[in-house]
Amino acid sequence: RRIMRRGIRYGKKLSEKSIILPAVKAVIGQMGSYYSELETRKDFILSTVQAEEERFLVTLGQGTEILNQEIQKLKSSKNKTLPGEAVFKLYDTFGFPVDLTQIMAAEAGLIIDEADFQKRMEGQRQTAKAGGKFGGKNNPEMGLLMKAIQGIKPTEFLGYEALSSQSKILGLFSSGEKVSEIKSSENDLRDALVVDKSPFYAEGGGQVGDHGEGTSKSGAKFKITDTKRINDIFIHFIEMQTGTLKGGETVELMVSPERRNTQRNHSATHLLHAALRKVLGTHVSQAGSLVEAERLRFDFTHTQPMTREQIEMVEKTVNKEISNAHPVDIKLTSYKDAIKAGAMALFGEKYGDNVRVLKMGDFSTELCGGTHVNNTSDIRVFKIMSEGGVSSGVRRIEGITGDTAIDVLLKRDRELSHLEQTLKVTDGKVSDKVQKLTEQVKKLEREMKSALSKNSTIDIDQMVSSAKNVKGSPVVSAHVEIADRDLLSSLSDKIKDKLKSGVIILIGIPTEESPTCPLVVSVTKDLVGKFHAGNILKQVAAVMDGKGGGRPDFAQGAGPRADKAQEAADRGWEFI
Repeated sequence: RRIMRRGIRYGKKLSEKSIILPAVKAVIGQMGSYYSELETRKDFILSTVQAEEERFLVTLGQGTEILNQEIQKLKSSKNKTLPGEAVFKLYDTFGFPVDLTQIMAAEAGLIIDEADFQKRMEGQRQTAKAGGKFGGKNNPEMGLLMKAIQGIKPTEFLGYEALSSQSKILGLFSSGEKVSEIKSSENDLRDALVVDKSPFYAEGGGQVGDHGEGTSKSGAKFKITDTKRINDIFIHFIEMQTGTLKGGETVELMVSPERRNTQRNHSATHLLHAALRKVLGTHVSQAGSLVEAERLRFDFTHTQPMTREQIEMVEKTVNKEISNAHPVDIKLTSYKDAIKAGAMALFGEKYGDNVRVLKMGDFSTELCGGTHVNNTSDIRVFKIMSEGGVSSGVRRIEGITGDTAIDVLLKRDRELSHLEQTLKVTDGKVSDKVQKLTEQVKKLEREMKSALSKNSTIDIDQMVSSAKNVKGSPVVSAHVEIADRDLLSSLSDKIKDKLKSGVIILIGIPTEESPTCPLVVSVTKDLVGKFHAGNILKQVAAVMDGKGGGRPDFAQGAGPRADKAQEAADRGWEFI
């Protein structure tokens, strides 16, 4: 980065030849024998670095231009300090390095307001912290809970085999503080409980926490709205319904079966990961995920948008493995043995000495601590709903499985059948028919506008000759029998050509399809400093209970009060 910014400062075009790739290649050559990941993903790493370098050069160019403008402002005001607000904006909005801002400011004889910049950075950090995943009404502050659960033994997780359990309460908490009991009347507080053993999966590995309900032997009933973990202690967030919960008593916990649809989606992400590596290449690796009951989200490393053909190939591959009905084999083993056996570990994840290996036939083997189906056929069907970019070198797929996917596919089939009946076409011909109809509509619109333009009864010469003069500037303000906004704009241009200098205000008429009147205001270039089309249009539109805006030379909008059209036209002239 130092080399690149030096080049930018001296006007060198560094983008013509990469200066970063040789360094990265050297690092891979030296460290590849220690970290095999570098060698196996070499091509992807190099292409990503090259793309980053190109983007960084663009950032430097944009930031340099903005910074130079700020510097010129300071020089004209004889101020020697670059405000922290400007430094923060360059960094936060444009990604411009602070150290480079400092260097360039120093070269211009300026200093930056570092104290103000750091203050703004701290404010951003606090905002981000406040919006973290443990914030909000239903979650206690995790800092308080971390202290409150000291001394409680880790939770035994039963959820791999069971959806219910008889458990002993080890701790009750309200607003992050440990309490002896929780009453149903205290629903406004943020309540939680910890038990000795639980079937509830605590949020982790991209899989959301389980929901469900619980009852105590004393008759208390409560909903479990979320489950999270602090180290190995599971925190069950609850909403009391009836009765009173007391510490030390036994409760029956039951996971919502619908919530456990997460296991279908979780197993599908493993198949998706393997399919992406097969279709796109082995450079693909997981970069994040979210597994909910209704959907899955999977982020992966890849530099290009997927083609329609690639998306379809991935879908077919995943669904083939689902239909192969692979038993989902799960076993505990050492981390080293798992890697030797070919299991995929997520780069950057922390694993203990013993790990849980999830194997689906010969297609997918990964380390995972989440809940999963017993057989791939339990997933039933997989459908990709969207694919797009998240950040540099990272793409995102959102998908659905099971009943959710089947419902979507059936709905689409119904819509397709309805289209076939409406358009009177056979299967597979809807797209062609729609394309032809779209072309016909565009052709008819062009012909209609052309005919309206040629046969218009509007006398442009008469409108020009009747223009009102405002201190030497002619103003045409009229209500005309035109419903199409483009035609109205075209008429405005023709009047402007005739006037050479002036202001044109045109108000059209509504139609059944569009019950508002189109509005257009145009100002010739020589009068832009004197009149502002956007301001004039706002005055006209207000009379018709409408709105709009635009540039100083041209503005457009609409108003629903057709009965006020002539009054609005008069208001435009009066305002000018």
